[in-house]
Amino acid sequence: FFVFVSALYARCECAIMVHTTPRTRGHKPPMLKPLAQEGPTEGLGVQISDKGTLRISLQNGEHVAVRPSGVVAEDEAAFNAKKDDESEPEVLGKIKWQDLKMGRVIGEGSQAKVRKVKHRTTGTIYALKVITLGKQVTKRTLQQELARVLAVTNHPNVVASADAFYIDGALKVLMEFMDLGTLMTVIKTVGCLQEDVLSTITEQILQGLKSLHDSDIVHRDIKPSNLLVDSSGVVKISDFGVSTFLNQMNPFAITLIGSTAYMSPERVRADKYNFKSDIWSVGLTVAQCALGVFPWYTPDPLGSGDASDNPFEKKINMFDLAALIAEGQAEVDFDSLCAKIKEHYPTRRQPEDTPALRNFVRLCMRQAPEDR
Repeated sequence: FFVFVSALYARCECAIMVHTTPRTRGHKPPMLKPLAQEGPTEGLGVQISDKGTLRISLQNGEHVAVRPSGVVAEDEAAFNAKKDDESEPEVLGKIKWQDLKMGRVIGEGSQAKVRKVKHRTTGTIYALKVITLGKQVTKRTLQQELARVLAVTNHPNVVASADAFYIDGALKVLMEFMDLGTLMTVIKTVGCLQEDVLSTITEQILQGLKSLHDSDIVHRDIKPSNLLVDSSGVVKISDFGVSTFLNQMNPFAITLIGSTAYMSPERVRADKYNFKSDIWSVGLTVAQCALGVFPWYTPDPLGSGDASDNPFEKKINMFDLAALIAEGQAEVDFDSLCAKIKEHYPTRRQPEDTPALRNFVRLCMRQAPEDR
């Protein structure tokens, strides 16, 4: 299957199609608002030295200095002294910025751009995430990216970061490269996934997520476009820009952040939430992979100008979707969805709608977090 996907893989836009079910207009949940800063680092809680070293304290208390030559872990005295002693060894110290050959852009979002790069000496291919400090970047984003660089152990189903550099006002994080791109790209390329393939993918997602949860990290943005795939069939969780730490002192989070379409009901309602919110997102992601389309759709009440009668090709109304989720009305109706998929995509491979799939999605997407 993955060799087949690799052969079909094309440089296509990874724009997700999202849809909801009809509802009565009324309740509208709060909108997500980015944190604003006046300057590139103002309000970020970071220090930039005259010699171009970025210093930041991570959520676990570690102090980090990011230089043009790489990452250095500092003790509190060195961190507070703000000295740029280039004689200190880098944490990783194996990769030099000048040894990287820049390639094409392979992904772009509101906070970062990702390029394919090659190490000139070893020939190793990496993905380079470039995060330009500005209004869309939060301190948490920088903390989570650097925490992945400093991670002592890595899980085979979590994307590893090899090093990081601070150059020209941007944090540049060197990560392992996954040649098939995102799981969203795979869905767009081949459509619905067969159950034997999907079960393998799901197991890997859950193994990676367990590793994060065991490390007290709640991801908060599990979705197909944040899951990377390679041609050997390996799946890895990526993009920790909105993740956070939970522990015994702070067992819940309340921040309204992430992708609304994949948020659990308690998150959309701005209630407290924990690791179980990620499980909801896994269930929705698995349903999307099985169906080949996003599981909810609705006519666009604002009018998008789209004359198509195909509900899967109409623009989503995020207010209505969020209200559905918050009110507990958002469920994956496999009977209705499979019928509409057959009606609008009769020549495509049809979803494998099995009891095991339905039960898995149902268990992941229970309304009460403690029941997931």
